[in-house]
Amino acid sequence: MIDLFDLHNEADHDHPKGQIKATSSAKLIRAFRAVIDEIREAHPLKLKEIASEIGVTYATLWEYQKRGRGIPLQVLKNLCVLASLATGKSITHFSVRLQTKIQYLEYGAGPSKKTCKAVKLLDNNLAKIAGAHAADGHLRCRQTNRGERNVRRYEFVVRDGYRSNLEALVKWMKSAFSLQPKIRRESSSEGWNIYVSNKIIFRYLNQIFGFPTGRKHDIVKMPDIIANSSLDVQKSFCLGVFTFDGGVDHRTGYVNLQTKSYKLFKDINQVLRTVDIKPDYMSKRPDHYGRWTIRFRKTQKLRKCLTLFEPMTEKWERLKDHVFRPAGHAKNFRELVMKFKHAYPRTNAKSATFSDVLRVIHDLKRVTVRKASSAIDREYTVTYEYLKKLEDWRILSSVRSNTGTKIWQINSDAGQWRVPVRIVNK
Repeated sequence: MIDLFDLHNEADHDHPKGQIKATSSAKLIRAFRAVIDEIREAHPLKLKEIASEIGVTYATLWEYQKRGRGIPLQVLKNLCVLASLATGKSITHFSVRLQTKIQYLEYGAGPSKKTCKAVKLLDNNLAKIAGAHAADGHLRCRQTNRGERNVRRYEFVVRDGYRSNLEALVKWMKSAFSLQPKIRRESSSEGWNIYVSNKIIFRYLNQIFGFPTGRKHDIVKMPDIIANSSLDVQKSFCLGVFTFDGGVDHRTGYVNLQTKSYKLFKDINQVLRTVDIKPDYMSKRPDHYGRWTIRFRKTQKLRKCLTLFEPMTEKWERLKDHVFRPAGHAKNFRELVMKFKHAYPRTNAKSATFSDVLRVIHDLKRVTVRKASSAIDREYTVTYEYLKKLEDWRILSSVRSNTGTKIWQINSDAGQWRVPVRIVNK
């Protein structure tokens, strides 16, 4: 169980309206009153004395016992400490009694008030969010001016090249916190982002999971609370990391993960081996960019790797293409090229694509690897991987020349073609 009281920070004392509170409800009020009654049964304390002990005024204590006013987490924690001293029972006993009645959390007041669901159990969605943040997230706490007031903003930002990954993150956040942040196009790149200004989400990531603010790429690791939880939760964390930071090669379907954090590299490898997805390659030292690499090549392992990506995201779709062959079809060559351009677009101006290879073969009719390599201006090995994959997908057919050289051409039976399909633009 996640201790909601850990979301409080001493800095909140300077900004009472910004304290994280438990949203008022009939169940919480009854539990709150019951703890007060238990204190008074054990010790003849007046309500004014109880109010003073937990750090509020007598009038405020009465307001908490009425429906409508949120109760600060620190006040609830203080009440648990007082109840423990008065009755001899553990603080945990009273914490559980109160926290199980908390359904929503809030902070702020008036139009700026923000609310989200209180996540009390470390489930798969929360672990996936943590994994996504470990991969591509950024936490920032900054001061801004609003009129004559200094306002502290608590920001959580995730950027990624694939919209489908952010759609998955939004789904996880909606399920966990009942929040649905908007996905925005990056103005300076071809990527996407979500921006969340919410102290509660920030505190979950910063104080529950222990992620630092600012730069973290070389020190990030699996949070202790996840490392000490069930294997299923640990694997969900890995899914979040792979979905955002993992890669699936266009030509081969090989899966790889690169990170500058040796701790994260080691944590993920341990989980992978425990769930019987042993990498085909693990770097013994970082490359010249300081990155540690995990890679899968064998088909049987690539099939298992499907569980490391969120279903219906671009990388999951791409890996599925390579493991099972694409499920789509095309009526003619023009449609074939359009579907490949949509599913496997050009990633940069200098890169080659399946569409380039198909056009070359269509124009030249028959090609060897060397001839195709020269036409698309790519290395022999790279070109061969394109041709081999297109043949595996039954889009190309091949024959051997009298000298044994393999010659490829477009398969004349379009009904056999297996073409990648993407439902939306990712």
